[in-house]
Amino acid sequence: MVLIMNIKTFSFSLMLMLVFILVLVPAVSAQYNQSRGLLYVENVTIELEDGTANVSMDYKLGIFARFYMFMLGGRVIESELQSVLVDYEYITTEEINEERAVFIVRDVVHSEGDRHVFNASKLSQEVGNVTIKFVDGGEMKFNDVEVIPKITYRG
Repeated sequence: MVLIMNIKTFSFSLMLMLVFILVLVPAVSAQYNQSRGLLYVENVTIELEDGTANVSMDYKLGIFARFYMFMLGGRVIESELQSVLVDYEYITTEEINEERAVFIVRDVVHSEGDRHVFNASKLSQEVGNVTIKFVDGGEMKFNDVEVIPKITYRG
């Protein structure tokens, strides 16, 4: 009888800990992330192609974000990663892992005659390296930016 009570108590305690991990840790992690930067995007590469962009991000996760991602998978940080691309609306996630995410972003380039225009876009945090790759093989690089400037090119 005592053994059955101990098993029930243990099961209840284990369930309570699981609820704590799944509910409270993400809230604390999100708050801590905003104040301590637990998700730091190091590199963004934007490959422009016919009005769309393939965007890849290389990032570092802090301990809370890494634990949360381990427990629940990469999709738990998807909105945080997409929010780095503040000015983009049409984002589709292709891949997320512990160090890298890949997105397809539509409607990022528009044509003006024989030129293409990639509008300036704000990022939610400073990014160490941003590389824009054009269809013709050319590229532009920016370091330590929070805003990608407007770029006009032929192609």
